[in-house]
Amino acid sequence: MLLTSFGILILSSCEKVIDVNLNSSDPKLVIEAKMTDSANCQVKLSETVNFDETNTFPEISGAVITLRDNYGNFETLTETSAGIYSSFSIIGIPGNTYTLKVTVDEKTYTAISSMPYPVAIDTITFTSIGALSHKTNMASVELLDPMGIKNYYRFVEIINGQTQNNIFIFEDRFDDGKSITAPLFTDPGSGDASNKILSGDAVEIMAQCIDKSVYDYFLSLSQSGGGMHSSTPANPKSNFSNGALGYFSAYSSKSKTVVVP
Repeated sequence: MLLTSFGILILSSCEKVIDVNLNSSDPKLVIEAKMTDSANCQVKLSETVNFDETNTFPEISGAVITLRDNYGNFETLTETSAGIYSSFSIIGIPGNTYTLKVTVDEKTYTAISSMPYPVAIDTITFTSIGALSHKTNMASVELLDPMGIKNYYRFVEIINGQTQNNIFIFEDRFDDGKSITAPLFTDPGSGDASNKILSGDAVEIMAQCIDKSVYDYFLSLSQSGGGMHSSTPANPKSNFSNGALGYFSAYSSKSKTVVVP
């Protein structure tokens, strides 16, 4: 966890998705749903398994999933493969609010997400950190936060085409309308070579503008610290009703790619 020079909270940890106390009698529905300003809604449904079982999480087919925007446009999603559902007519538009309803075995789970307006990345710079075999480069993202708008950001780091599983989020609580420099810190001593950034690497940073409920989800996920379906004291704070795990995020995004000097 870092404080930038502008007082913004950055959270960096392994993105572990879902944590839940498991036993043989209470499998949980896991909903991972996203909608962007450049792609239609995509939903993945699965189910938790017992702690001592293999990490093969059953996909949920046959669900009824509907999507509605704040203008009354309505669509029933299509299951395109086992446990994967897609919309085709409703598109993501910044400023709109979307309601997603998932019905499985006559039980309905609802989430609402509003799509913020995108914020462009101005520049990406790199700082060498670590030593010897742990040496890497840390990316820092610079952008101009819009004045008078409460913004919540999530950065996604893609190294040589491989999306990293770190969580980088912040809010503009202390930096409304200011130029912001946000360092995306990953522990160089973690031993994971796949997330090292070296000279000559192509690094793409995606700046997602998310709403508060999604920010709260990733904040609680970063604090839970457990594995995907492992037993932990608390689960991430979902924006779905009725006890479902996971999240629905309607977000806008801007990306920038640079080659590390």
